[in-house]
Amino acid sequence: MTECALLEVQNLTKRYGSFTAVDNLSMTVKKGEFMGLLGPNGAGKSTTLKSITGLVTPTEGTILVNGVDAMKHKAAMRHVGCVIETPESYPNFTPAEMLDYVGRVHGLSRAEIRIRARDVLEEVRMWKWRDKPVGQFSKGM
Repeated sequence: MTECALLEVQNLTKRYGSFTAVDNLSMTVKKGEFMGLLGPNGAGKSTTLKSITGLVTPTEGTILVNGVDAMKHKAAMRHVGCVIETPESYPNFTPAEMLDYVGRVHGLSRAEIRIRARDVLEEVRMWKWRDKPVGQFSKGM
């Protein structure tokens, strides 16, 4: 039996007007694998991650999460996330504030956000730093 890919990107293209930020990218991530994107500025790394995580809509292509078309079935995106190396956008946010923001964007209730945030922060052993601004963290945290 063939194992379903956890993430499959098929022919991903993202254009901003006449500028093509990502051109026909395909990749697969299977269970147990980690994926990183390397390249120079302007290579399309951030646009690729934003497309995969649903922050931008691709111009063309398909994103499958556990075999489900994530662009047609938004619930599939609950299984997708990424870790950005630096928190430059929100250095004054604490982990608790960041998780609260993400939870609200996804329409979760305050009670559900508190429960999930605590679970996540405990799982990654960051609970004791929940109220410390992320701009004060080392990149190794």
